[in-house]
Amino acid sequence: MNEGKFIPHTQAIPPSRVPRQGLGLFSVLAFIVAVLAGAATGATVFLDKNYQNQVTEAVGRLKKIQEKIEIESFRKVLDVQNRIQIASDMLKEHVYPSQAFNFVEDHTLDTVRVESFGYTAGVLLLRLRAPSYLDFAQQIKHYRSLRDVEKINFKPPGLTDKGQIIFDVDITLTKDFIRRRPEPRQNASAASVVPAAPVNSEEEP
Repeated sequence: MNEGKFIPHTQAIPPSRVPRQGLGLFSVLAFIVAVLAGAATGATVFLDKNYQNQVTEAVGRLKKIQEKIEIESFRKVLDVQNRIQIASDMLKEHVYPSQAFNFVEDHTLDTVRVESFGYTAGVLLLRLRAPSYLDFAQQIKHYRSLRDVEKINFKPPGLTDKGQIIFDVDITLTKDFIRRRPEPRQNASAASVVPAAPVNSEEEP
């Protein structure tokens, strides 16, 4: 009689550790990708910063050129504007205002600029700008040498940040000069400013 055989029903136990070869390969690939991404980002930031610096330098140079051009243009416009303002102010007087205007035009050195102008009761109130103390001294000396000047007062000069001289002058003109009818001029260039050189010829030996 055959004996029956029993097949044991034991439950299979899975291995307690999973092989990590696949995980290790994934980590290496992830590290390589991270390194490449970081390098690309760093290169992009470097190039962007470099371009920004170049653009900033170019803009700075352009601004300097523009400012230089604008300053020169502004000076020319300001000089013309001052002359227009001088003429406008003198038209408010009841005497011959062109006499005062002619005085400023004829007896201001070519190196001296009129910053502001006032005229009342025969007195010129001028603020002038000279490039140096020598031009300042020549201008004052020239005013004092004129027969049409009754009195002249000036305050101590000031110095600008560019080394130029700013000074205020009060010039009292003679009544004969103010009431004298202006002589007709042939052209606008006749009212030319006084050059600096002839002032030296007035120096006493």
